[in-house]
Amino acid sequence: MLEAVIHQLSQIEALRVVSRTSVGRYADTDKTIPEIARELDVEAIVEGSVLRDGDRVRITVQLIHGPSDTHLWSKSYERELKDIIALQREVAEDIAREIRAEITPADETRLAMMTPVDPEATDAYMRGRYEQSKGTPEGWEAAVRFYEEAVEIDSSFAFAYEGLAGSQFMLGAADSVEFVHVLPIVVAAVEKALTLNPESPEAQAVVVEVSKRLAELDALGERVTEFTVSLDSLSIQNEEWLATFTEFGNQVQRSAIRWEGRSRPSADPTRQIAAARRLAAAGDHEAAEALLEELVATDPSPMAWHALEMHHAARHDYSAIVEVRRRRLASDGGSPEEETAVVALERAITDEGALGYWAWQRRELGEMEARGEPVSQVALAATAVALGDYDEAFARLEAAFDAREPGMLSLRGDFPLWDPIRADPRFADLRRRVRQTRWPHPTPRGRR
Repeated sequence: MLEAVIHQLSQIEALRVVSRTSVGRYADTDKTIPEIARELDVEAIVEGSVLRDGDRVRITVQLIHGPSDTHLWSKSYERELKDIIALQREVAEDIAREIRAEITPADETRLAMMTPVDPEATDAYMRGRYEQSKGTPEGWEAAVRFYEEAVEIDSSFAFAYEGLAGSQFMLGAADSVEFVHVLPIVVAAVEKALTLNPESPEAQAVVVEVSKRLAELDALGERVTEFTVSLDSLSIQNEEWLATFTEFGNQVQRSAIRWEGRSRPSADPTRQIAAARRLAAAGDHEAAEALLEELVATDPSPMAWHALEMHHAARHDYSAIVEVRRRRLASDGGSPEEETAVVALERAITDEGALGYWAWQRRELGEMEARGEPVSQVALAATAVALGDYDEAFARLEAAFDAREPGMLSLRGDFPLWDPIRADPRFADLRRRVRQTRWPHPTPRGRR
C-alpha cells in the first residue's frame, strides 16, 4: 500500500515526492519527524496504517508538517477489498488537496484507475506485491505464483500482469541464458498489462528494460522475440522517474548498482551520472558521491566535474564545492585567472554562504557567455532559481529546451535545485514537454 500511494502522489506534477527506497530507511528509526524531514528535504510527511478484516480494509492516514512536527490533517477510509485500487487514488487525491497541490486534467487521467477487482484476485495480487518487494530470487519466484493466481481469477487485472512481468524479468536478469528463455514470457505479460492500462508506470518501467535487453541481444545476433510495444507508441514517463518511483524500477536500479556501478565504471559517463542522480534521489548520497568520484577519476571531463559540483550544491555543501574546484584546477592545469576565480569563490562562500556561491556562479557564467564561450543554459537557469530570479530561470530553461540541452533531463526527476519553481505551472508545462521529447546523448563541452 505504501508504494501504491507513493505511485499515485508522484504522478501529480505539482508535487515532489520522495521515493519508497528513501522513506523505507525510516521504518524502524528512533529519529524525530523534524530530523527525518530535514534529511529528506521535505515539508510534509504522511503516516498511515492498514488493517484488514476479511474482505474489508481500513486505512488511517495523517499528514504532518515535518519541520515543526505539527499534525495537519487525518482521515480514515474503509472499503471492500475489491475497491483497494480506487481507494489508493482517493487517498492520494485527498492528500494533494490538503497541501493545496494543483491537480491538472492530465493528473486526473493518470490517476483514473477505478475498476473494481475480484477480492480473491486482489488478495493474491497484494501477496505478490509483498513477495516482490523483498527483492530476492525467492521473493520474485513466490510473487510470480501469486500474480499468476490473480490473473487466473481475473484475466483483466492489469496490475497483476505488470507485477508478473516485472518479477519474471528480475528472476531471469541475473542469468543471461535463463533470461533468453524468460524474455518472451515477460514480453507477453507486459503487453497484456499495457493493453489493459497504457498509463501503467510499472509496465512502462518493464518496457524500458525489456527494450534495452532486446537491443543488446539483437546486437549480438540473437533474435529472441518480437516486441510489439515501442517506447514511441506510449506516453511514457521518463526513465529516471520510473527508476525512482516504481517497485520494478527500484529493484532494477539496486541490482544495476550492485552488479555494475560499484564494481566498474560505465562505458557511458552520462549513464553513470544518471545513476548517481537516481541514488541521490533515493537518499543514498554517499553511494552517489562515490559513483561521481569514480567517474572524475576515470574520465575527468567538464561534464563529470560539473555533475560532482552540482551534487554538492544540491546538498548545500559549499565547502566541498571549493574543494572540487581546486581538484579540477590541479587535474586540468588551470590558468592564473582560474586560480584567482576559485580564491574569490572561497571568499564569497565564507562571507555569504549559499548566496555567495550562486552569485559567484552567475558572474562566472555571465562572463563566459559575454566572451562567446559555450555555456549551459540549464546551469544559468539553476543559478537564477537559487537567486530567486524565476522569470530569468524559465527564459533560460526555454532556451535550453529549444537547444535540446541534455541537462534538461534533470527536470524529469527529483533534482532538489528545481524545488523552488516546482509548483509553477510553467515548470509543469516544461516538464511535460521534456518527458515527451527524445533527447540525444550529451557530449562533453567546454568548461562550465
